Amino acid sequence: MRLIGILVCMIMLIGGSSAYVVPAPVQKMHPGHDYIDTAAQLEALYDSPSFFKDYVDYIDALVARYADTGIVGMTSIGKSVKGRDIYNISVGNKDGGTKITINATHHSNEYINTILVLNQIERVLQMHRDNEEYNGLSVRQLLSKAQIHFIPLVNPDGLEAYIKYIRTGVLEEGFSKSGIHRFNANNVNLNRNYDAKFRANVQNSGSYPFSEPETQALRELHNQMAFDYSLAYHSEGNVMFWNFGQTGEFYDQTLAVARMLGEQTGYALDMLPAAKSRYIGGIADFGGYKDWLVTNGYAASTVETSSGSMTRTGKVAWSAYEDIWARNMNVPLALVHRFYIEKNRLFEYDLVTANLSIDGRLYPNELILYDGSSYINKPLFEVLQCGGDTDGIVRSNQGKRAVIDVTNSDRYIMLDSARYHLLRAIVDNDAHILFWDGNTRTVHVNSKGHLSPGIRSR
Repeated sequence: MRLIGILVCMIMLIGGSSAYVVPAPVQKMHPGHDYIDTAAQLEALYDSPSFFKDYVDYIDALVARYADTGIVGMTSIGKSVKGRDIYNISVGNKDGGTKITINATHHSNEYINTILVLNQIERVLQMHRDNEEYNGLSVRQLLSKAQIHFIPLVNPDGLEAYIKYIRTGVLEEGFSKSGIHRFNANNVNLNRNYDAKFRANVQNSGSYPFSEPETQALRELHNQMAFDYSLAYHSEGNVMFWNFGQTGEFYDQTLAVARMLGEQTGYALDMLPAAKSRYIGGIADFGGYKDWLVTNGYAASTVETSSGSMTRTGKVAWSAYEDIWARNMNVPLALVHRFYIEKNRLFEYDLVTANLSIDGRLYPNELILYDGSSYINKPLFEVLQCGGDTDGIVRSNQGKRAVIDVTNSDRYIMLDSARYHLLRAIVDNDAHILFWDGNTRTVHVNSKGHLSPGIRSR
């Protein structure tokens, strides 16, 4: 017997296509506070010849500026080879159930991402202080249940040496001309120094995993916090790496979060294992930060910002920053929101629910419609992709594959004056019949005899 699953997805129609659109850069007037021209300050910092000193001054002022929120702190999680502090700026409730971490600048010339992370910190704190919402939820509520740990500069020695070299031509001790744009003061590539299929002294990986104080600092922070999600910013490529051989439910979970981030940023997801990646030619198949976390069962991704914007000195041109910021400004809150929804099951909020009937069998309140998306309570299926404007792949809990047909996107249902698009699931070219009964608030599915009898509510 053919075992064929059916997926019903509903997506709220909000003014047209869901395709990524670059919004205008955000600069805000803080009610009751002086205007802070963040963009101008960050551009000046990016061009500073004494970056580390000015960076420390910047984060000191940033933390002081938002001290009245009671949710921001700054600590050093360790020191670099040359004794510079590796700072962690934490935002949120330390007793919150969700822990997220975002870091940047493992590689010296990629420090446009340090600027990005500083800007993200400011945005989150602004939204909290101004009592704004993100995706329908209060930022204050979100951060009462979560804490984000930002490490804007993983490799301070490398960055200082790189800036000095491109300005003066002087090479600091411990660095090589070939590695000045990437390595630390021991001439080690930090993003090959983690314990994931480690290979000693290959691509400047170091003699053993975690041989460097910088990678040790990130390891100890993770061991202390056990982060729900970790994200490392690199440049360049406009692509996201999330896969390091995970399988089963963990694969599905990590892919789902990666796809959410892909929708948020517009970055492509690399769907191949690193050794076969068309983006990086198979060279980065060991020793990465994300690789180490995934190997140990923790969700993580590497995001490569910008594309084709490296200058002759090897750093990303400032002109690329507007696009980088527009794509990534909401990433921290998007992650917090995602895990908040999962951990709290949405039950703290007024929900729009619907019944699901498949071949006459009723699954009461199986569909939860919230914030433009649908969730299947006690899910019948694991969703791998559900795009509002492109065909996607889904997998049922029986392991079968199906294609979502979005050509039927003119069909919709009305719930409490909200319009939800109803996407038709097609399996093996069989168009299943769907209709909405507004009186009983039920989506009826006729599988035309192809539903597996083993499918049931869990």
